[in-house]
Amino acid sequence: MRKQSWVAVLAAAALCLAFAGPAAAKDPVRPFGGTATVGVEIEGPPTGCSPGAMGRDTFVAQGQLLHLGRSSLMGAQCMYLDPATGAGSMDHGAMTITAANGDTLYLAYHGTFRLYPWPNPEVMLDVAIFWQATGGTGRFAHATGAGNVGVTEAETLLFSGTIAY
Repeated sequence: MRKQSWVAVLAAAALCLAFAGPAAAKDPVRPFGGTATVGVEIEGPPTGCSPGAMGRDTFVAQGQLLHLGRSSLMGAQCMYLDPATGAGSMDHGAMTITAANGDTLYLAYHGTFRLYPWPNPEVMLDVAIFWQATGGTGRFAHATGAGNVGVTEAETLLFSGTIAY
């Protein structure tokens, strides 16, 4: 009788260990990408920006992103411009992406750009934006990851990178 109770305890312990591994496993890293087109962009005063900012831009966009489906994007960043060259940068960028099911993904970002032709710019060239996932809601509550965003002349955002959630 005593032998059987030890066998039952060892069997129960083995089962607990077998199921504890997958539950404690780290979130898998997945590719992240897609496109979104900016619909509204508003330039405002440099509220919350570092000294030297020319303004704080906010935008709204719609797109199709991996793991989020049809998505709405809202973001804002501080903009800086060298008036001698037309070269600029952005920082303090914060973006909220809302998935089709209502879950949100938060991104922090910064980047550089060049206005062309300078001094009467018609387009923004050489845009390099780098993002980092900082969490969210729903399945993205503890999201991590990083990547970049390209921007076309038609103000389409081209996302790429990886994400874990």
